[in-house]
Amino acid sequence: MQKQKVRALTIFYVSLSMVSLPYKAVASSQQQRSQYPFMNESTSHLLRNLKKISDLPHFIFGQQRATLTGIGEYGQDPWDDGQYGRSSDVKSLTGKEVGLLGIDVWDLAMKNASWNRDAYAHAIREFHSFGNGGVITLDWHMRACDIPDDVDSSGEPSVPGWGFYVDDWNYDSNRSCLCRIVNEEPWYGQKTWKDWLYEMKLNRFATQLRRQELADIPIILRLFHEHNGNWFWWGQKAWDCQKHLGRDQVISGVEAYKTLFRMSIDYLRLDHGFQNFIIGYSTDRLCKHEGHFCDDWRAKMDRAYDEELQNDYLAAYPGDEYVDIMGIDLYFAEDKGESWQTADYQSKVYSRYVKAVSDLARQRQKVAAITEIGNQNIGNEKYNGSQWFSKHLMQTIEKEGATVAYVMAWENRRQRAGEYFIPFRG
Repeated sequence: MQKQKVRALTIFYVSLSMVSLPYKAVASSQQQRSQYPFMNESTSHLLRNLKKISDLPHFIFGQQRATLTGIGEYGQDPWDDGQYGRSSDVKSLTGKEVGLLGIDVWDLAMKNASWNRDAYAHAIREFHSFGNGGVITLDWHMRACDIPDDVDSSGEPSVPGWGFYVDDWNYDSNRSCLCRIVNEEPWYGQKTWKDWLYEMKLNRFATQLRRQELADIPIILRLFHEHNGNWFWWGQKAWDCQKHLGRDQVISGVEAYKTLFRMSIDYLRLDHGFQNFIIGYSTDRLCKHEGHFCDDWRAKMDRAYDEELQNDYLAAYPGDEYVDIMGIDLYFAEDKGESWQTADYQSKVYSRYVKAVSDLARQRQKVAAITEIGNQNIGNEKYNGSQWFSKHLMQTIEKEGATVAYVMAWENRRQRAGEYFIPFRG
């Protein structure tokens, strides 16, 4: 990696990485409880600080599994178990701490113990306690209804590392998973698929949070993300419950997705009593997927009106009482020569998406964020002085005057040579 490139990115990380969040010094607990009835004091204070940051011309920079996986300096083994929560490719490159850590609930709660599940809880505790407290966000690539548990050598069940995509919307049985849950279709015995969601997924998550002493740490919880796409079992093609269940009198359409989202949050808040969650809602690109709420021609030409972008974003919005973070996931496609694949073009289009989300968050007194982002062409830019971070990422936010509280890049994976989303040292 060229020295000039490292220095340029260091300036970016120094100015935009960790923002001090002293959320242990709190205001009136009675005031906070009335405004955020499902949050403890430290969680509501973090949310207030995120709102303040979202109105400023800077943001917190984070990465998925930043302190758990990475390329490591000069391609060496990144770090051992004792360093979880402290080391990262960001720190190796810039000398600065990453400000936000993303983790998948599957890694934290659904793997069996032989997969070193506890390392993720250790990383959360370390990251939270280090300095003034890093921000933790959890996403969940939840496995679908018809994906059986694995069993390890000791007989302990665990969820396999696949099964959240629907491969064929005509034949894959998991295409009806969402509909079975929200319409309480029979599971086995007297139990329904809603019971399956609670017992096999949410209860196991809740148990792990308490077992690992994470229930008092403020966490941004982002369930059922990128729902306007058609790859996850909760995606837009899964909402046609009349088709998937073969009858008319069912919860269907956008209400099916909203019901899934609401019942999950209600169960964690009300049945389990968690008060440490800040709830995130995040779409994929706007006006780009089948079933979008935009004029077809304008969507195809990337000329959707601002109102169309906002309407598309809100199409499956579960309600203000269920959302604190309004986010969007944006990935820059690999440049293979098409005009729409250039970073300049994509950042121009994406800036309008981010502006739509930023404006909606401000109107609704929520927090705007880029909840996932990555440049899939970064490997090809390795030796030619890439300016994606300093130019295109910044243009995505600043071109239309948007502001966000945080930006999270996807993870670096050493075992997959071409899959990394931030530069690494060496």
